[in-house]
Amino acid sequence: MTKGSKKVISIKDLIDRKKELSGRVRKQQTVFVDDLDGNVEVIEPTIGILSDMREMGGSSDDKNIMIIASCMVNPNPKSAELLKAYGCVTPNDLIKKLFRIGTIRQLADIIVNMAGFGEGSVMIVEGKVAEEIKN
Repeated sequence: MTKGSKKVISIKDLIDRKKELSGRVRKQQTVFVDDLDGNVEVIEPTIGILSDMREMGGSSDDKNIMIIASCMVNPNPKSAELLKAYGCVTPNDLIKKLFRIGTIRQLADIIVNMAGFGEGSVMIVEGKVAEEIKN
């Protein structure tokens, strides 16, 4: 089925696709970062990471830093060796040292979009007025 198809997914369709849908592997992407003049690898955030980000206090920049620290897998900002080399206590501190604020915002957007928040992951294909649905 292609995007924009008008077929409504049935219970049978979901049951038939159970293995595929429940066995999804988190997406991983390689992203070029100008600040480092090289690539980093990031992984799709889990529901838990996104919930933690939404519930945490602080600014949106703090939340962006947290999501990068949680989802950047190579180089791993949780590496004790890397933290020590940069004189950082936490992965969040390291992210602040490695990236400029604009880069942090862009990288966090890429990571969040991997979880389905990007344009086109959901769209209206047909609208009905509530009265039409009742009848």
